[in-house]
Amino acid sequence: MPFTAEIPKGMVQLAGRPILEYVLEVGSTVPLDGIVLIVNPDGNAIRNHFGHSFRGIPITYVVQEQANGLTRAVSLAEPHVSDKMLILLCDELYTDCSHEGLVDFIRTNSADGACGFVRTSDEERIRRNYAIATDEHGLIERLVEKPEVIWNDMQGTGTWFFSREFFDFVSQTEPHPVRGEPDFVAVIQQMINAGRRVFGYDLRGSYLNINAEEQLDAARATLDSTAGVRE
Repeated sequence: MPFTAEIPKGMVQLAGRPILEYVLEVGSTVPLDGIVLIVNPDGNAIRNHFGHSFRGIPITYVVQEQANGLTRAVSLAEPHVSDKMLILLCDELYTDCSHEGLVDFIRTNSADGACGFVRTSDEERIRRNYAIATDEHGLIERLVEKPEVIWNDMQGTGTWFFSREFFDFVSQTEPHPVRGEPDFVAVIQQMINAGRRVFGYDLRGSYLNINAEEQLDAARATLDSTAGVRE
């Protein structure tokens, strides 16, 4: 199944399963009370595939009527978040990562949030995502989306864990001059600037953002090699 405008990105097939299924598997390693899936008005393919729960965790579907960015999409989940939330994007593949340790990490560090990262020597991967600068304790000092200059081997991923206070900072963040919405990374930076304790969290394993056919091919190869090791 190729990338097309008619198919929700999360439903693109990877080894006979939609990418979103792999994402939910990773998310379900974290203790969750519920799953909120933000879908477009034509999200019936997702509803029909996943139904009302995933591995016993209830699913709530929220429709984003207009595709106006990640920050606005995440903000639609606010009524369904009572305390803390794990945020995952629908187009990313994680293998052998350590999401299951996020809650203990937040508790141990008295953190207000965490941004998942992996280490890579491929600077181009970091340029396509965002870069993270931390202090000696792992507290994030600065985030740069699609950086031109690379200063370390930390590639930011689409894994975030925040208290619901995140939503308060959305309204405090200036909209992007072109896109007209607050950049997601800029909202996190606003939290950091306000003194919130946001840490980088090393996911260890491997990570791929899947936005094109060549990245889908790389994801297939990753799954094939991982299956070979496990066998």
